[in-house]
Parts: sequence; structure tokens; C-alpha cells
Amino acid sequence: MTVLEDFLNRFYPPLNQLVTGAARDNAVEQVAVAFFADQGSGKTNTCNWLAEQARQRYGANKVQIHYSRGADFKNSINQPWRKVPIHIFINDDLTAVPDKELEATVPQFFQIRHIMHEKTGLNEGLVVNIFVGHIFHQINKSFRATDFYLFRSVPSNEYDYRVVQSYIGEDGVKALQESENQRLIDKTRRGDTFIVHKRQQLGMVRFPKHLGSNEIESRPRKLSREEKAWNKAAEKAQRINEKTDTSARRSSNLILTVAGAVGGWGLTAWMLSMLPKIPLTGSNLLLLLAVIGGTFFLTVQSYRYFLRRPP
Repeated sequence: MTVLEDFLNRFYPPLNQLVTGAARDNAVEQVAVAFFADQGSGKTNTCNWLAEQARQRYGANKVQIHYSRGADFKNSINQPWRKVPIHIFINDDLTAVPDKELEATVPQFFQIRHIMHEKTGLNEGLVVNIFVGHIFHQINKSFRATDFYLFRSVPSNEYDYRVVQSYIGEDGVKALQESENQRLIDKTRRGDTFIVHKRQQLGMVRFPKHLGSNEIESRPRKLSREEKAWNKAAEKAQRINEKTDTSARRSSNLILTVAGAVGGWGLTAWMLSMLPKIPLTGSNLLLLLAVIGGTFFLTVQSYRYFLRRPP
């Protein structure tokens, strides 16, 4: 297995592991990557390639890409969410975004799995955050605390250099420097990137150039028999999960409504029995009418739940 294949398998787990149909609580998984490189080094192209890999692995109908650039990233969460299990946020060019603009949005990115559950109603799936910048210490520190680190350039300032060296080691720094020198004459080396996963050095990879949506769509990768089986099983599990959740909610609503109606009629009977003993003031009369009205509403709702067929 190559370093690139190892990275993709860690970055994009199989769909049947993400969507099992067995989860009852929020089981959405969340992955974050920080991507650092100089200007003009092909960061955006690599992000598009990663997004295309997600479409090929999971199916285009199961993936939604949320793209933002600079300060606009704070609006990406508020964009419409499709009801699909895979959501990828590409947050490009975060280097120059002032911290004061991040105060309200940063916590949302670390609650993104809960936001996905609220926006889509799904409790299984994957949310990927890709944070892109030029200079390590000019990106908000919250976006530097990620699962993966992609380094494509060696920083020129001493402070960032020491930090990058602590992640990729002296050999990694030398490999990146050699690659940067070769890129001047060999443009195919522009995709050279050193990958770190949770402080584990996966090594140097060369990301292929993203060919553009039209060219890729004209020659889509054929799914293997195993991948097709994964997708089919995941779709079946998701349908069962949604049907079970809907039935559970309906049963819960029915029980609560019937209990409320029964309690309401009991309270109404008790209040009527107490009428000879208490003065019939305006406030007491309004209270009785409110109880009768609420009870009648709950009774009608109970009747409707009994008649309603399950989806």
C-alpha cells in the first residue's frame, strides 16, 4: 500500500463503517485536516482532488461539498445542507482572517457533527473539515488542532520552521526542500506533500492534479464489487434507521398525546366535581375552559395518530 492510499483509507473510511443503521444516538464522525503551503502551490487544486476522491469512493449522490474562501468561511455552515451522509467543508485561505471574525464561528466547527444531525436529521455519516493557509502561526490555533497535517512548503521564518520540523522531522524537511527546488524545473512535483496523522509521519506523497469536473466525469472510476456492496448495504441500513426513528417518534408522540388527553379529562372531571364547593369566578371559569379546550385538542390529536398510517 502506498502512502497516498494509506492516507485516503484513513481520511475516508468505508461507507459501511460510517453508516450501519445501528446507531440510536448521534454517531456522525468528524475529521479535520490542516493544509499549509506557499501561495501558488496548488492547494485549492489538491482540495478539489480530495473532494473528487470522496465522490468516487462514496458516490456523488452521497457527498456534498461546502466551499468558502477567507472570511466567507463563516457562512459555509449556514448554507443549505442536503440529506446525504458525507459533508466536506473546504475552508480556503484562512491565513488573513482576523481572530475577531472567528469568535462566533470557531465553536461551530468543533460541533459540526451535531450541526449535521440538526440540519439533515441523519445520525450517521462523516463531516470533513479542510483548513487551508499559508503560514502556520497566522491561522487561528483552533484550526491547527486537527487529525491530519499536510505540509507542502518549508516555512522561511524560524518560528514556523521549528514547528514544522517537530511534526515531520529533519528528514521530512530535507525531502520538502529538495522537492521545492525540483518544482522549479519539474511542474509535476507541485503536488509533493508531507502527511502527518496524529503525530505519526505517514511520509511524502505526490497528489495528482485535479483534472476538472468535466474531464473526470467523462471517465469515472468504476466501483469494485466490494465498494458496490458497501454502498448498497449502507443505503439499506440508512433506510432502516430512518424508518425506525420515524416509527419511534410516532409511538412516543402517540403515548404522550394519549396520556395528556386522559390526564386532561381526569382534571376536567375533578374541576367539575369541585364547582359546587368553589365560587364560580371569572378566573376559575377561564381556567376550566382552558383545561377543556386543551383536553379536546389532545383528544383530537390522539384520534388522528390512531388513524394515521405509519410511513
